[in-house]
Amino acid sequence: MEPFALILAAVLAQTSADAPPPPPPPSAPPLQQMMRADADGDGIVTRQEALTAADLDFAKMDADHDGQVIPAERRAYVAQARDPQGLGRRGPPRRQEESQPMTPEQFRARAAARFDRMDSDHDGRLDNAEIAKLRVARRAWKRDLPPTEARTPPADR
Repeated sequence: MEPFALILAAVLAQTSADAPPPPPPPSAPPLQQMMRADADGDGIVTRQEALTAADLDFAKMDADHDGQVIPAERRAYVAQARDPQGLGRRGPPRRQEESQPMTPEQFRARAAARFDRMDSDHDGRLDNAEIAKLRVARRAWKRDLPPTEARTPPADR
């Protein structure tokens, strides 16, 4: 009986060693991505934290460091963010992409406008309660529109 147990243990160890690693977790939805801008970890994203995060994202996207993000750089950055380990995973389709290069000022202005849309009480801060309300609104928006109708997501775009 003891040799059988040793063989079984060896087979189980071999099988678990050959098993591929579990797939990475899916990328965070846009609302959670905004909460990642919380630099000081207090559960609140200020407008300044959001703009600083946007500046950092722009710098990461600008692969050739020429002060502009062209569509190819943006596509590469988004693909990397959706599939950081190169497993061929794709996220949900996004809205129509811009065909013109984007400057840091334009990128920052878009981030500011997005933050302002999300900041429902206009206090310059997003907390978990506001994010939760946006999540509920987004789910309702997704449920209520027919799939063929053009969509503009609420607040997080």
